[in-house]
Amino acid sequence: MTADDPRRVTLAAPRQVSAHSLLAAVLDDLGRSEDALARLRHAVAVEPHNPQLHCDLAAMLHQQGQADDAIRQYRQALALVPDHVAAHLGLGVALAAIGRRDEAASFLEKSIDLDRVNAHAYYYLGQVKRFAADNRHFIAMQELARNTTPLSLESQIYLQFALGRAYADVGDYDRSFRHLEQGNALRRQHVPYIAAKELGWLERIRSVFTAALMREKAGLGEHSSRPVFIIGMHRSGSTLVEQILASHPRCFAGGELGDIGVLARQLRGPNGAEFPECMRSLSAPQSRMYAKRYLDRLRRLSATAERVTDKMPLNFVYAGLIHVMFPNARIVHTRRDPHDTAISCYSNILSDAFGYANDLADLGRFYRQYRILMAHWRSVLPEGVMLEVDYEALVEDFGAQARRIVAHCGLDWDDACSAFYRNERSVRTASVGQVHEPIYRRSVGRWRHYQKFLGPFIEALESDESRSASSAK
Repeated sequence: MTADDPRRVTLAAPRQVSAHSLLAAVLDDLGRSEDALARLRHAVAVEPHNPQLHCDLAAMLHQQGQADDAIRQYRQALALVPDHVAAHLGLGVALAAIGRRDEAASFLEKSIDLDRVNAHAYYYLGQVKRFAADNRHFIAMQELARNTTPLSLESQIYLQFALGRAYADVGDYDRSFRHLEQGNALRRQHVPYIAAKELGWLERIRSVFTAALMREKAGLGEHSSRPVFIIGMHRSGSTLVEQILASHPRCFAGGELGDIGVLARQLRGPNGAEFPECMRSLSAPQSRMYAKRYLDRLRRLSATAERVTDKMPLNFVYAGLIHVMFPNARIVHTRRDPHDTAISCYSNILSDAFGYANDLADLGRFYRQYRILMAHWRSVLPEGVMLEVDYEALVEDFGAQARRIVAHCGLDWDDACSAFYRNERSVRTASVGQVHEPIYRRSVGRWRHYQKFLGPFIEALESDESRSASSAK
């Protein structure tokens, strides 16, 4: 279905709420999140006594980082139906995103009390509190895992990941990994991943973005210094870096924007060539047109901020495109121990874009290609464009590293950046717990608890390195 199909329905029947909801979903899938939000707002205005519509609107508001508005919509749903399970769940997740963990836990627990097989609530509850062996919800999860017949595939996935986290909380890492392994195996059924296609695409990007092409295309785009791109492997410390910058009064956190990926998919060469090959024929007018669209998006997020962050991790594949489009923009590349990165990816439910994360061997192969691509960007990007920040160094010497990050983005230091954990902006990643606490080191070296299980990741990483070394001789 295209966006035009349900739009014809809404034009014919402007008060048909289901049509507006359908169109909102289609528009969101197409990356037109602002249009999707407008449609849902209209649906709520037409039918204000429908609690599910308030929940749908709240979920989209939360997805776009508008936490306060999302919370208000969830509360309106609960005012209409006090025992609305989804509203309690959504409100708990939204409150957790702005650091109100105790309040979030109470709503998540209420959601579980209303629906004992609410696997999503167990998963998110584990993000805001640590489980003890005698915790009633931990016990309930174990009982539920003995018979998962009533659960959908998605609920089974959430339950397995929730148990993986809970067993880690009580120090039983063998059982923790067993549940993570089951959860990832189920997730692979839901999110297929074709390694050859993905890794081949990364190799094509390297072959196109040569030093010669970067020199040829230099200065084609818009020269705004407003965008700040935070890139790297998922679970590498990017949320923490964004939270530091977001605490600066002259910076706005845009979160994980998908716009650069959409832009790359829209680019075409004169012969219909797609990205990355279309970059060879990219013209200045074409580059500026797409760059202006992106800058317009940033202006809608914040009309006044001097810097706006885009923390989409997978933008690391587009670093060359980013520099061509925005030659004055700054890039921050976050890095973390590959083993810690791997177990962190493996123990969280990531978006469908991270299909490699559901298999340790695929993780190893993808990490290797990521590292090769980042070395390539290091060699072809001009000096000063990209700052590399190691997560371990950031937590060990926070003051010095935070100042490096802020200075790289062209901002004067502000002491608010040191108190990043007091910033109640909405965080929609698995790092929600860390960025609302003072800096801590307990995530460094976490992989050692699972060391005996990481063989497939390590072997894939090392075997790829060995093959690369052999072919270079």
